Amino acid sequence: MHKRKQRTTASSEIAPLLTIPQVAEILSVGRTTVYDLIHREGLPAIPLGGRGNLRVSRSSLQQWLQEREMRPGA
Repeated sequence: MHKRKQRTTASSEIAPLLTIPQVAEILSVGRTTVYDLIHREGLPAIPLGGRGNLRVSRSSLQQWLQEREMRPGA
């Protein structure tokens, strides 16, 4: 099976929608964990096209993380 090589360009670094591998890299987790976060923990994702083609918006990811941030004494 041939893996696609990720292209890193200025536009991909500011793209509003992230692929599952990009989210995994940002969170320092595996792809399976990202899918679990989407399906079990409510991480917002946008289905595009066919089966398994999901994207996560940068702003939604940031907001989702902030909502789950643990604060001392809370």
